Amino acid sequence: MTNGTGSIERMDVEAPPIVLPQFDFQPPQPRNLVGWVFLSLLFALVILLQLAQYLMRDEDATKTFRETDIALKNALVLKESGVGGMVEDPLLSLQDEINRIRKYRAENMAAAKLTVAYEYERGQPIRPAELAIFKRAKKPADHAFYSIYSAQKLSPQQARSLAGSLSGSTSASLLAKIHAWEKAGDRSVRRILLPRSKTLAIVAIVVLGLCATCGGLILLGLYIVKRSQGEWQPLSHPAEPVTAWAADRFALRMAFWMLAFVVLPTILIVLMKGLLGLQLAETLASASTLLVLAGVIAMPLMGKRSSFKELIGDTSRPFQKAMIGVGAAFANIIPLALLGWLGIVLFRFLPEPSHPAVEELLNDTSLQSILTFFLLACVIAPIVEELTFRGMLLPALFRGLNSRWKAIVLTNLLFAAIHPTGIPAWLALAGLGVMSSLLTIQTRSLIPSIFMHATHNGSLLLLSLFLT
Repeated sequence: MTNGTGSIERMDVEAPPIVLPQFDFQPPQPRNLVGWVFLSLLFALVILLQLAQYLMRDEDATKTFRETDIALKNALVLKESGVGGMVEDPLLSLQDEINRIRKYRAENMAAAKLTVAYEYERGQPIRPAELAIFKRAKKPADHAFYSIYSAQKLSPQQARSLAGSLSGSTSASLLAKIHAWEKAGDRSVRRILLPRSKTLAIVAIVVLGLCATCGGLILLGLYIVKRSQGEWQPLSHPAEPVTAWAADRFALRMAFWMLAFVVLPTILIVLMKGLLGLQLAETLASASTLLVLAGVIAMPLMGKRSSFKELIGDTSRPFQKAMIGVGAAFANIIPLALLGWLGIVLFRFLPEPSHPAVEELLNDTSLQSILTFFLLACVIAPIVEELTFRGMLLPALFRGLNSRWKAIVLTNLLFAAIHPTGIPAWLALAGLGVMSSLLTIQTRSLIPSIFMHATHNGSLLLLSLFLT
């Protein structure tokens, strides 16, 4: 600035203060690996127990007879309908099963009845040695097999008497009644004992299965097309993004759940079986797992509680999400069937896969038993397993393995291995879990995977009941 004489006048100007940026620095929270160690030990324990039970499983002759009996009865219905003749003789397809139980026929009445009735139906000669066990029998129902299959012809009175002495509804008894009347010259009994309604029921199930399979393939193809066009992009898992601290908390919560899953049902069964009976005690113990899970979810761990809402994720438009799950169950039919077949082929040297619950249901088809198993398989199991494996373990492994696909594979191999079904079923079970995981990531919700799981279990139970 100049003054009046033209010289420059100096002015002192105060510089503004320098303000340094402030950072709200939070030190990283220390990792808590207790849950991971605890969870690994529990998984190892459960898997080893399931494998020991599966590998030490004795060949149950009674189970083999029952399965063959069911298959023979359905083959007879298909044969009478003419549907079976369109592809292959339904009875011929059972030859391997009959050969498997043939070794028991000398000392086991059920095996002897099945083999003799099957061979006569196929037009094969019956040797006297095969009838010796019936000739020695003291029960009229057993001795009737000797009288029927040793005779060339029977009178109507003899046929009526022998057929009336045959008790039970097994396929062997059914065939023996038919053969007795046919030896008396009456072929109408076959149409009475193998009514067309049974044939129509089988055809209806086959048609529904084919429709569901075709519908599933169409849905799967539609999804692939939409994804290739840049549409229907996956959202994310409900828990993402997952911090290391959150992953440790998920692992610890899952470990507490596994401990309760292993210990609590056993305690409840021991305490209640004397008062309520073993079956009801086992049912209540299984149902209690949902309440236990609610407690584990609400438990404060590492400074935080969780909730069903947090684990389930997006709950908007629940009906639409439920229908997505049902559609995914149909889309699963072919992939899971192929994985199931592959598992049986790869592990054919191991015992056949079977689920104890299905075996128990086939032994007791009362209304109470059916409703109980449907409650456990179609309501409680899908909710509990999806919340724990897809809701807690999967996001924990996302961060623990730093890979989404590695986490999906490991989560669902563990899911398959803790089931009592057996090693040959692991591929199919893991495939079901992978689809559940992808469905959860696609929709950012567990609702579709819960409904897919419920539809899958319900379909298998209905099919098992129908085949009996």
